[in-house]
Amino acid sequence: MRGYIYKILVLIPVLLILNSLLLFQDSKAQWMQMNAPSNIFYCFAISGMNVFSGSNSGGVYISTDNGMNWTQCSNSLPSINTIAVSGLNVFAGNGDGGGPGGLFRSTNNGVNWIALNSGLPDIHVRVLTVFGTNILAGLNYGGVYLSTDNGMNWNIIGSNFGEVNSFAISGSNIFAGTYYSGIYLSTNNGTNWTAVNNGIIINNAIVSLTISGTNLFAGTGGYGVYYSSNNGTNWLAKGLNGRTVGSLLYSGTNVFAGTDTGVFLSSNNGTNWIQVNQGFNPVPLIHSLTIINNYILAASRFHGIWRRPLSEIITSVQNISTEIPLSFSLSQNYPNPFNPTTTIKFDIKAGFLPSTRDGNDKVVLKVFDILGKEVATLVNEQLAPGTYSVDWNASAFPSGVYFYRLTTEGFSETKKMLMIK
Repeated sequence: MRGYIYKILVLIPVLLILNSLLLFQDSKAQWMQMNAPSNIFYCFAISGMNVFSGSNSGGVYISTDNGMNWTQCSNSLPSINTIAVSGLNVFAGNGDGGGPGGLFRSTNNGVNWIALNSGLPDIHVRVLTVFGTNILAGLNYGGVYLSTDNGMNWNIIGSNFGEVNSFAISGSNIFAGTYYSGIYLSTNNGTNWTAVNNGIIINNAIVSLTISGTNLFAGTGGYGVYYSSNNGTNWLAKGLNGRTVGSLLYSGTNVFAGTDTGVFLSSNNGTNWIQVNQGFNPVPLIHSLTIINNYILAASRFHGIWRRPLSEIITSVQNISTEIPLSFSLSQNYPNPFNPTTTIKFDIKAGFLPSTRDGNDKVVLKVFDILGKEVATLVNEQLAPGTYSVDWNASAFPSGVYFYRLTTEGFSETKKMLMIK
């Protein structure tokens, strides 16, 4: 009897430790708020292993551990809403229109800063970007300026834009998003600019831009996202209607959108968006997104900086057949057991309700650990009737038994899978 009690007493701490490890692993599968001494952050820039972020208090902060901890670079800078990196040079601009503006440069990772305002008539800098050895600055009221000498001197190269909020560069194409006059394109390093707004509501701010090859996304201040596949010649509305999209970010074939209602992900050029807000409390307004070493970072208003493993949220929902199934079904994942990626297939039939019988169904596919805690949302969107597959990369999770559950109108099914590392 004593031996039995002794075994139980030894086993209890072990189980508690294992449970703590599972909870820790589970926490990695959602957004977590990082250790940042300010609440409002506007922007990111990466230099090697260092991440810089601009704040409304204390100017620029730096992280050397993938965004987990942040320290203030200098308390002499004003509110910083844009940062760019060129070699050993870190540039920071203030463009909020309140208080003293300015453009600043550091050559020693933010320890010291000097002002660089020669040739800038309006020194409230909204956005900075680097292409080659050149730097572009978008100003509150003065259009686009170019520096070819690391910011020492500036010359105007676009004067009819008004306020410039965002840039995107691909090869010889430079796109500038403005506050009230849409998007402009230059194909000759800014010498000439052409408006490219066919299909865009131009009386709304173009807040953010991102580009990959000829695929270009534009985020607006209240009209969601627009997409162009031909370098801005034509644009299509691509969802997130009614949302302000403060940041857009490409990662492979996936596009992230930081909005006033958290973060969304599309793996099919904006046709569908999945909300990936697990862990946010409350859901913050996102100003900027960046990726470093398989982590995605989010700079937010009033709630600091957040981080999440990139591999945990990037999934790809593939429509593998448009033939309408006769019933809903959830297939066994394959391979099973797996390490670390597995594929889940499911069928969506026409809905029961008149509103969904010929249209789309809200489909949710989630993964849970052995304790019943949600660890991943693979699908959370409207899907037309058809057969789909989605991959789950579980590299951030421990070996063990997991459950996945498909839920849609009038249907729910759960299956078990096993990951062995």
